[in-house]
Amino acid sequence: MKKLFVVFSLFCAITLSSNVQAQDGSDAVAYMEELLGSVEEFENETWAYLKSVTRGKSARRIDKKRQKLISEIKSVRKTVNKFDAYENDESLKNALFEYLDINHSVLKEDYDKILDMEEIAEQSYDLMEAYMTAQELAGQKMDQASEKLNQAQKVFAANNNINLIEGDLDKKSQKIKKASEVLSYYNDIFLIHFKCQIQETYVLDALTRSDVSAFEQSKSALVSYVNENRMILDTFPGHDGDMALVEATMLMMDFYEKEANEDFTEVTNFFIEKENFERVKKQFGSLREKDITQKDVDQFNSAVNNFNEAVNKFNVVLDESNKERNKQLNEWNKSVEDFFKNHSR
Repeated sequence: MKKLFVVFSLFCAITLSSNVQAQDGSDAVAYMEELLGSVEEFENETWAYLKSVTRGKSARRIDKKRQKLISEIKSVRKTVNKFDAYENDESLKNALFEYLDINHSVLKEDYDKILDMEEIAEQSYDLMEAYMTAQELAGQKMDQASEKLNQAQKVFAANNNINLIEGDLDKKSQKIKKASEVLSYYNDIFLIHFKCQIQETYVLDALTRSDVSAFEQSKSALVSYVNENRMILDTFPGHDGDMALVEATMLMMDFYEKEANEDFTEVTNFFIEKENFERVKKQFGSLREKDITQKDVDQFNSAVNNFNEAVNKFNVVLDESNKERNKQLNEWNKSVEDFFKNHSR
């Protein structure tokens, strides 16, 4: 099965403002800029890592970057620890420590679990949903830590007659906020698609095992999920008016529906003919040669011909279905890439 282009949501809204202006006494400004500036490189590297993970790269494959960030947190902590309190006020310094500690906890503890979940996420819908939820929760922890640091910065500025020159959100925060919204929207669409995709794997697995009962049950469930997803997609909003991803996902539903109702019907016919052939073959083989009649021979030959015809149709249908699946997934993945290009600038 071709793996989907997967993107997961995990962004921390770090808004360390360096645009400040003192009303009187520039020492507080210099202190704040130098203290917060000590984490600027770490902030940029964390942003680059998170962006890599969320844009489809396996967290396992780029784990060296995570380990590097974990090590850098220790180095940044040492740097921050060298700062004295500003006029006996350690609030900003302590807030920065808390921010670093939470980032360390998320990158180490949360991501250790996320890496384990990544290994099995594609085995079922529930596992995939849990994996994505774990990433979103990790991102929320980092968001909250960043927000607390921003609030501490504002309090420090207010207490020391500093005007923070900023809009409602600085440029980076706006970019992160927009990216988070895009990823959240994509995650919802992805899970709709994945529900049918994983169900299709159950159908194909039953086919491989020649488990007729499981095949029919899984096929029925696939049809049910397609109908369920169509109802959801019919009322699913576009992102900033862009319905392209919804439309692309609806096309995937068209494929799964055709596959289940037409292609897999031929598979069912194959199972029927195979079962009939095995029955006739067994019956024919049980006859003594002197007892075999022309009717028996004709019946056996007919079963052989029907089975061979079913095998040929079976092979042709599966080949065409596999080609169509790859085509549709490639087009869906292209729609995903275009979606991010259009909305993540």
